Amino acid sequence: MLKKFILKKIVPTVLVTTMLCAVLVLGTCDDTSDISLSSKLELQIRQDFAYLTGRNVCQVQVRNYYGTFNSISIVIMCYGAERMALWNETVAGIQFDTPNWTPIQAWTKGAFYTLTQAYNNNWLDLNSMQIIASRHETYFAI
Repeated sequence: MLKKFILKKIVPTVLVTTMLCAVLVLGTCDDTSDISLSSKLELQIRQDFAYLTGRNVCQVQVRNYYGTFNSISIVIMCYGAERMALWNETVAGIQFDTPNWTPIQAWTKGAFYTLTQAYNNNWLDLNSMQIIASRHETYFAI
């Protein structure tokens, strides 16, 4: 009886949920990153972002990954709510812009920060900011 219940109810639910996650994650944003992001780190970042924004982990993804500097991972998160407005931030005299209101964020220990906060807290130095800027230019040619 339990085996029939699992095969009829549980397995189809898991399959549908898995397929839905794949559609939500793969279908909402294109990952243009050519920098290696481990699946373990990506999952942790996605879980933290989902928790902080009240979303399901299937609804969020790392759109761009800029690398990890001094245990600070630099990312742009995607969650299907991108607005068509320009986002910008200037840090250490370097201008960062994205065309869809999705900011570059610094993630560490379960929390997200702006680049300005990460730089002002000395988590990122000028060299790190220049590397991030260079990688950013390859993602967004604006």
